[in-house]
Amino acid sequence: MKTKIRENLLNHAAVKRYILKKFKEDRPHLEFSRVSQSALLLLEVQLRKRLDRAIHAHRSSGRTFTDIA
Repeated sequence: MKTKIRENLLNHAAVKRYILKKFKEDRPHLEFSRVSQSALLLLEVQLRKRLDRAIHAHRSSGRTFTDIA
Protein backbone atom coordinates (compact mmCIF):
# COMPACT_ATOMS: atom_id res chain seq x y z
CA MET A 1 0.00 0.00 0.00
CA LYS A 2 2.07 2.95 -1.28
CA THR A 3 0.03 6.12 -0.95
CA LYS A 4 1.72 9.48 -1.31
CA ILE A 5 0.36 12.06 1.10
CA ARG A 6 1.34 15.63 0.36
CA GLU A 7 1.15 16.94 3.90
CA ASN A 8 0.92 15.10 7.20
CA LEU A 9 -2.03 16.08 9.33
CA LEU A 10 -0.65 14.12 12.27
CA ASN A 11 2.54 14.75 14.18
CA HIS A 12 3.98 11.26 13.77
CA ALA A 13 6.44 11.58 16.67
CA ALA A 14 3.67 12.65 19.05
CA VAL A 15 1.37 9.86 17.83
CA LYS A 16 4.14 7.27 18.35
CA ARG A 17 4.79 8.56 21.88
CA TYR A 18 1.08 8.42 22.69
CA ILE A 19 0.63 4.87 21.34
CA LEU A 20 3.66 3.56 23.22
CA LYS A 21 2.61 5.37 26.42
CA LYS A 22 -0.90 3.88 26.20
CA PHE A 23 0.52 0.40 25.66
CA LYS A 24 2.67 0.79 28.79
CA GLU A 25 -0.34 1.98 30.81
CA ASP A 26 -3.00 -0.39 29.49
CA ARG A 27 -1.04 -3.48 28.42
CA PRO A 28 2.40 -3.39 30.08
CA HIS A 29 2.98 -7.10 29.57
CA LEU A 30 3.27 -6.57 25.79
CA GLU A 31 6.40 -4.36 25.97
CA PHE A 32 6.00 -2.69 22.57
CA SER A 33 8.80 -0.29 21.68
CA ARG A 34 8.06 0.69 18.06
CA VAL A 35 5.19 1.86 15.86
CA SER A 36 5.27 0.93 12.18
CA GLN A 37 5.16 3.47 9.39
CA SER A 38 2.19 1.59 7.92
CA ALA A 39 0.23 2.05 11.18
CA LEU A 40 0.92 5.80 11.08
CA LEU A 41 -0.11 5.96 7.42
CA LEU A 42 -3.34 4.11 8.18
CA LEU A 43 -4.15 6.56 10.98
CA GLU A 44 -3.42 9.45 8.61
CA VAL A 45 -5.74 8.00 5.93
CA GLN A 46 -8.51 7.35 8.48
CA LEU A 47 -8.28 10.93 9.75
CA ARG A 48 -8.46 12.33 6.22
CA LYS A 49 -11.51 10.19 5.40
CA ARG A 50 -13.24 11.24 8.62
CA LEU A 51 -12.55 14.92 7.90
CA ASP A 52 -13.74 14.55 4.29
CA ARG A 53 -17.04 13.02 5.50
CA ALA A 54 -17.49 15.74 8.12
CA ILE A 55 -16.81 18.51 5.59
CA HIS A 56 -19.21 16.98 3.07
CA ALA A 57 -21.97 16.62 5.70
CA HIS A 58 -21.46 20.05 7.29
CA ARG A 59 -24.28 22.53 7.02
CA SER A 60 -24.01 25.21 4.37
CA SER A 61 -24.54 28.24 6.59
CA GLY A 62 -22.07 30.13 8.73
CA ARG A 63 -18.32 30.56 8.46
CA THR A 64 -17.04 28.24 11.18
CA PHE A 65 -16.46 24.50 10.88
CA THR A 66 -18.06 23.18 14.06
CA ASP A 67 -19.49 19.69 13.66
CA ILE A 68 -17.72 16.36 13.60
CA ALA A 69 -20.44 13.75 13.28
